Amino acid sequence: MKKKILQMLLLGMFVLFSSAAYAQIKVSGVVKSSAGETLPGATVLVKGTTIGVLSGSDGKYSLTVPSTASILVFSFIGWESQEMPVNGKTVIDVTMASASILMDEVVVTALGITKAKKSLAYSVGEVRSEDMVRAGNSNVMKSLDGKISGVNLTSLSSDPTSSVLVNIRGTTAMPSTGDANVSVKGQPLYVIDGVPVGRQTFTNKNGVDFGNILSQLNPEDIENVTVLKGGSAGALYGSEGGNGVVMITTKSGKGGKKGIGVSVSTAATWDTPYQFIEEQQQFGQGERAYEWQYDNTDTWGPPLDGSYSDRFWDVKQQKWV
Repeated sequence: MKKKILQMLLLGMFVLFSSAAYAQIKVSGVVKSSAGETLPGATVLVKGTTIGVLSGSDGKYSLTVPSTASILVFSFIGWESQEMPVNGKTVIDVTMASASILMDEVVVTALGITKAKKSLAYSVGEVRSEDMVRAGNSNVMKSLDGKISGVNLTSLSSDPTSSVLVNIRGTTAMPSTGDANVSVKGQPLYVIDGVPVGRQTFTNKNGVDFGNILSQLNPEDIENVTVLKGGSAGALYGSEGGNGVVMITTKSGKGGKKGIGVSVSTAATWDTPYQFIEEQQQFGQGERAYEWQYDNTDTWGPPLDGSYSDRFWDVKQQKWV
């Protein structure tokens, strides 16, 4: 009886090991690039397990998978990973496609030259188009507020098209006895699509700020804004770049899709005055209560009671007539 039980146990163990050995499959193959070159050191891993090997110097690999339902994952630096189901196959060759990897952040520097940001010896700040238009501000410079470190932006008024003073860290402007306004003297040089447009301050007419050329730019037309901080950054632009350079690159349509495309964006702004200035409407123009002067800016002349007085001082008679 004991001998029969022992024989049954041995038979069961034999069947179990035989089925396990039968389920395991040895898979081999070659890993190549899209150009047909072998890829040595590529990783071949059974998905969901720690079973894996590296391809040899000739790109060949060989490993044993647990079952026919296993999936092999092929990966290599700079190439897109691929998953290949075994499905009972013993030879699996793989051709890997190159992957687009952003290795360095590229920015526009002086004279419109693009360089890797980490290779520059000076500080550079950049704002992309999607970050500028997110708040829906109609003024290009106002949309940069709080987005670039070391850059101070001051709006001269609450008007949507008002001027904005920009002071970049590292400015060389100093106050003098003739002009103590450092904010105006320390304005950077503006370059639009590689063309220097000079320093922009503000247009003052009768005490009203009418903005400048930057107020007329549409943020939707801007691709990116790069700020070169300090004199060393804008050295190629001469003395005008001593207070830094603001480089504006507009959209060029490159990379556009074929065919007709339509993009629509809209924004609305409402301004409510905080306080109105009271105006008197009891007296007309003039310097004295009994004398009208139509070209006078004062409004404290004769009373507006419907009467008219055009009196003047007669020198001979020494009286008003």
